[in-house]
Amino acid sequence: MPTDAPESPGGPRRQAALMLAPVLLIALGLPYALHLPARAAAAVTVGVLAAATLAASSMRRAFDTRGGADAALPVDLIAALPQAAVLLVDGRVRVANAPAQALLGLHDTDMHDADPSAWFGERGASRTLLHGPSGDHEATLGRGDTRIDIQVCARELGGRQRLLLIREADNDLAARVEAQRAELQTLARRLMTVQEDERAAISRELHDDIGQAITAIKLCATSLAEGPEPMRQAVVLEMAQEIATVADQTVAKLRDLSLLLRPPQLDALGLEAALRWQAGALFRGDLPRIELDIPPLDCRPPRDIELACFRIAQEALTNVLRHARAGRVALHLRCDDTDLRLRIEDDGCGIAAGHRAGLGLITMRERARLVGGELTIDSRPGRTRIDVVLPLPEDGDARSGLLQG
Repeated sequence: MPTDAPESPGGPRRQAALMLAPVLLIALGLPYALHLPARAAAAVTVGVLAAATLAASSMRRAFDTRGGADAALPVDLIAALPQAAVLLVDGRVRVANAPAQALLGLHDTDMHDADPSAWFGERGASRTLLHGPSGDHEATLGRGDTRIDIQVCARELGGRQRLLLIREADNDLAARVEAQRAELQTLARRLMTVQEDERAAISRELHDDIGQAITAIKLCATSLAEGPEPMRQAVVLEMAQEIATVADQTVAKLRDLSLLLRPPQLDALGLEAALRWQAGALFRGDLPRIELDIPPLDCRPPRDIELACFRIAQEALTNVLRHARAGRVALHLRCDDTDLRLRIEDDGCGIAAGHRAGLGLITMRERARLVGGELTIDSRPGRTRIDVVLPLPEDGDARSGLLQG
């Protein structure tokens, strides 16, 4: 922004001389004219008055030229700004560009008579924007019965000038962010569905194809051991037994992997049986002791709710086993007309304050959120409790006990 140019040392003296010139001419010329004959006195008086008028006119032109030169650059610059801009001098409108006139409802004819303090709703906001320190502010612009949220950048330019840059607040930003968040949730939900479908397919593939192939290897090794030549009977028998042992171990590992990817109990028997199986598979020893409170549910939840509950419980129980150093773990499952509720608590070391959530906790929260539910964690040394609330659909047919999808 342009600033006032420094004046030369002779500037004030020239201004004073211009202002005093008309007075001096009149003061010196009129007394002299009184001592002259009437005709000569009249001529001198007219000349003195003409000289005084010319000096006053020159002084006015000099001041007007100086003021115009000072204001020309800011006015041109403000007019070229694409953003609404208003230049105030002593709190009054000096210049308002086209975007500002459209936003504030100003016109060239009445622009200089506008009262800027009436633009902004509260008196305190007007005082801050018009007379306070330079800075960025939020305010409400009043135009009749309409209220518009605006953001104002106020800058003090010096020489009693103040520049206001005004733009409407972007109220649609929150709506756009919310729409994008909904799209991301839909995408994440779809990705998890695809992931579960792929897990089910891999589980069937492991069980149906690879498991059968390994079983065939075992049968061949068994038949080889039944009738070897006498000279090689001991060697062949040992190799056949080793093949059979490796085949048995591989089948067991494949079975465990298949169950981990997609436990058949969840599809065939429902959530209650799948949770009991998972707890029994993880907690086989004496410690930590597992306590299950899983009554039969009145109706079977939809597939996505059932799957989310099972995966959250699976991750929570695994975390307890790995990190909690607990002596007791309890799992509770409840279902009413509106919600499916899961609670898992232990008496372990708890989650340290300020601990950064790992991938497991993040995944648990995301699974609950994707089906419209909520997961909360209350942890302190000696007790950690995870509560999960998953809403059931209002449509009774969706909870009729039929598998979905």
